[in-house]
Amino acid sequence: MFMRLASFAYAFSMALAIILIHLTTQEKSPLLFVIASALIAIIWFNIINYRRLLHLYRVAYQQLRSVLIINLIIAIQWMATFYGAKYAIPFRLLLVGFIIPVIFSNLVLTKQNKKQWFYFFINLLLTIFIILTMHNLVGIICAILAGSLSYCYRKYCFSIMHKKIFSKLDILCLRNYGLLLIALLAYCLYRVPLTMTWSVIPVLITIPLLTFVLPIYFNQLGINNSGSERHSVIASLTPTIAIILSLLFGIENVSTLSLIIAFIAGIVLILQNLRW
Repeated sequence: MFMRLASFAYAFSMALAIILIHLTTQEKSPLLFVIASALIAIIWFNIINYRRLLHLYRVAYQQLRSVLIINLIIAIQWMATFYGAKYAIPFRLLLVGFIIPVIFSNLVLTKQNKKQWFYFFINLLLTIFIILTMHNLVGIICAILAGSLSYCYRKYCFSIMHKKIFSKLDILCLRNYGLLLIALLAYCLYRVPLTMTWSVIPVLITIPLLTFVLPIYFNQLGINNSGSERHSVIASLTPTIAIILSLLFGIENVSTLSLIIAFIAGIVLILQNLRW
């Protein structure tokens, strides 16, 4: 159980992160926070891994294909996450984005346990139902993209760490260059207005640390400790945590239907967790 604490920490920190992104991007472009988040993450993780940097980037050059794949996945996943958080209600975005990886995990685990078919269909029905209640097409597309690529990232990273090519901290150092590059290109191409004042700077530092650095650290640690399949299932507790946080802080009006869906999703996930 202790080995899986990182996965639970990720679920809580990600729920809080999406709510903060949703609130801060209502009046400001998500692109501003994407650029700040990618830049701070690159600096932060390279600083704490400074002893290995020379060796790390030498190996990264030799494993350029793997590094490019990781960066491409992360770039699309997090662009979708930030824009999805702006246009969708956090609970619905997280429900779709986090149950999709569990659906993939259910399919993989059916080879070991035929009961996974039951969880697969329940999770699939929940996802379809919540998509039908989302009225913003951008939010729907972003949620599906983010969830699918999240699973791809976990699988790919776990295979790399299993081969001992990179450590979890190495991957965190390397993974955000593509995101920063794509965000900067988007700014240059579309000339998105980025209003900058001195009062915005503390927000641009604090929000990325809370919404980007902490969640991706716990995500990477959770993949390493729990394995990609179990981490996917634990991580899907995030929507339930998000709706609880929304109620506690009065961030949004939560309908009875949303509470029922959150309760059903939580029960299904607990039943899956019990078998571990």
